[in-house]
Amino acid sequence: MSDNHDSTSLTLVRSTDPETSSEAAKSVNLGRSIDYVYDTLHRFGPFADHELVEFHETDRTGIAIYGRFSPQRIRTARATLTQRGDVEPTGEYTLTPSGRRARIWRTTAKRKAVQEQPKKAA
Repeated sequence: MSDNHDSTSLTLVRSTDPETSSEAAKSVNLGRSIDYVYDTLHRFGPFADHELVEFHETDRTGIAIYGRFSPQRIRTARATLTQRGDVEPTGEYTLTPSGRRARIWRTTAKRKAVQEQPKKAA
C-alpha cells in the first residue's frame, strides 16, 4: 500500500453549496480513494480515467481494502495525484466508450523510486 496522502488542502464543498453537499463531503475518505488510485495505477496501470473506473467496479480486493468510490471520486483522486506529481500522462491516448480521446495515466518514475527504496535498518 502507498503512504497516506495529506488531503487537508483539498476543498470538497463551495461556500454556496447546500448543506447536504457539506454532509456528503464529510463522509468521503479522500486519503483512501487517493491511495486506491495510486496503488491501482502503480500495480496494474497504466489506465485512462474511464478504465480506472471500470477496473474499480470489478476490483473486489481493492473495494474490500479501500472501499467503494464513485466514478467522480476516482477521477478527482487521479487529478489530485497528477497535481502532486505522483501521476503523469503517458503521452498515449485511448478512446472512451463514447468515442472521445482520453489520456492514459501512469505513476511517476520519481514516486516509484521513492517507494522502492529499501528501508534503513534501525
